[in-house]
Amino acid sequence: MIRRGNEKNNVLMVTDLDEVLTLIGPPWYERLRGSRVIERYFGTLQELSPQQVCSRERYYISEWLGRGSAVPLDVREEIMSVYTDPTFYERCELTAFGRAVDALAAMPFCEKIHIVSRTIPGTEQAKADFVERNFRNAHLINLVMVHPSTPKSHFVKDVDWTVFIDDSPSEVIDIVTNTDSVGKEIMIPRMGYNYPTPGRLAELTESLSLQLCYYSVFEEPEEGG
Repeated sequence: MIRRGNEKNNVLMVTDLDEVLTLIGPPWYERLRGSRVIERYFGTLQELSPQQVCSRERYYISEWLGRGSAVPLDVREEIMSVYTDPTFYERCELTAFGRAVDALAAMPFCEKIHIVSRTIPGTEQAKADFVERNFRNAHLINLVMVHPSTPKSHFVKDVDWTVFIDDSPSEVIDIVTNTDSVGKEIMIPRMGYNYPTPGRLAELTESLSLQLCYYSVFEEPEEGG
């Protein structure tokens, strides 16, 4: 539940893009299937549902496929070539949460939505095009692309945010420890690699009186349905 919380009684949201507004894990895995480089090293990749891919216990696709072991350079490059393909985001769709954010942007109490996305070279334009293509009120959305070595808090500390959404516990910990987060709302899409709540994040949630909410990235049938 997104609540209003600043002096203007408005919602000012800061959200991640990948695995929050759109799922990249499932299409990424699907496009790796059949790759000669990938299957020569990992063997045949079995068909998996989006739910199965999102239940992976490791954040990075390469670490998940390698079961925590280092993989050769050519294999890593093959994995990353899928993500940096200019057409990758054309196959991605808004999640249920992404559609809710699209609707929220049209509400009068929504002041601004900042999408803060950790970005590697070669994906910038594809991400910008995805936002422009999928959000009806794209003019109310500020897309911030953060270099892999730069903490997201470097941007967020200057924003009077009311709710922060990210799938990575380390990103959430960075935000709650380096911005004005007391009493704010944190939302995390429940994935295999971020649930149950890591100990450090659980401690911070209690000490800072944060509202921490996990939610399903998949639409679930209503009770009795």
